[in-house]
Amino acid sequence: MTRLLMASAGGHLTELVLLAPRLWPPAEEELWVTFDSEQSRALLAGRRVRFIRDTKPRDWRSILVNTRVARSMLGEDIDTVISSGSGAALSFLPLANARGISTHYIESAARVERPSVTGRILERFRGIHLYTQHRDDANSRWQFAGSVFDSFHPVSVPDPPPLRRVVITVGTLDFSFIGLLERLRTILPATVDVVVQGGVDSARLDWPGATVRSMMTTDEVRSAMVRADVVVAHAGIGSAMIALSAGKVPILVPRKHSRREHVDDHQEQIARHLDARGLAVTADSTTIDLEHFYEALTHGVEQIATARRFVLQ
Repeated sequence: MTRLLMASAGGHLTELVLLAPRLWPPAEEELWVTFDSEQSRALLAGRRVRFIRDTKPRDWRSILVNTRVARSMLGEDIDTVISSGSGAALSFLPLANARGISTHYIESAARVERPSVTGRILERFRGIHLYTQHRDDANSRWQFAGSVFDSFHPVSVPDPPPLRRVVITVGTLDFSFIGLLERLRTILPATVDVVVQGGVDSARLDWPGATVRSMMTTDEVRSAMVRADVVVAHAGIGSAMIALSAGKVPILVPRKHSRREHVDDHQEQIARHLDARGLAVTADSTTIDLEHFYEALTHGVEQIATARRFVLQ
């Protein structure tokens, strides 16, 4: 029998890829469903994959289109469906649940204080098993089975290197984060080698001496982070996990809704949670300074190969 794992490209997919080896019981076969992107092709290289239509937030048209695809995919050989969101999960999970297939929704670790819109919709379907990645959020409807961050352990760096190489990533959102980039351009010494993945702000960022690119593949970003002394990132779940997997405790700078940098303030929740676990240094885009960089230099992270099983109920 086959386990179908589906997630939107980006942080949702990165989470599910990291959680997949810990899912218990293990699957005989796996089929992955996501959007077609450089990131998804790199993450799922060598695996059985079906690409579906990209679904933006509140994109009900694409949800309906993908529901038609789900009808054709949820055949007799699929015995379990697992999703980490976001909106595309609505195309698969309710239908799988109606067909009597074991159905599981793992809320993103980014949702610290309350479920996402997708999670709140799926709460209405009693047969769907729901999982939170935060122990304090567990209740009669949401189970806690572990977190994607259980795989990472903070360590101290008693003899940190000098600040020579910095990687900055603001993700691939269609929202500007030029305030952060301009602030970093101002405070970082000219002697520091800087690589910037600047998204929509790349074309208007005037930073002499820096390597500025609008897009980088996951492998390129991770490789650059491994070589860096310090990583600065918007507090997106995908960027944070790439930094951690590269052995870096990142400086996380949340995008803010009040500054029109995101649709809400959930990145502040991510940053606070990871800071509390010793897995991030948090800063504001208007006040970040070199002290944050020196703090990040004294912290590192190890990836734990024996993290606890994520038991499906």
